[in-house]
Amino acid sequence: MDNLVFEGSAPLTESKKRSLALTVILLVLIYIRSTMIPNIWTAFKFTGATIAVPLGFTLPALIALRISQQEESMSLSRVEKFLSWLMLILAVIVSIVGIIGNIYTKLQ
Repeated sequence: MDNLVFEGSAPLTESKKRSLALTVILLVLIYIRSTMIPNIWTAFKFTGATIAVPLGFTLPALIALRISQQEESMSLSRVEKFLSWLMLILAVIVSIVGIIGNIYTKLQ
């Protein structure tokens, strides 16, 4: 958030005022948003569909593919690259299906 709002400024670790202001703004926005959600299970469903899949499947596959590109000593075999790409594609599909399913059940 800091890089988006204060592009080209000194690092956030050097400015306590900016760090405090950013923290307060984020907490206020989160609090306002949390009071607008009538049912906490709706928030849990969307959080699970949008965060759990990337953390469990997308990030490990991306990290494996990135490390294999950057370091020659850590190169992946063809099977490992195929499995990483397959895991990445399946994670995107599952995430999309999960979000659409949550929206569909919410509309009913």
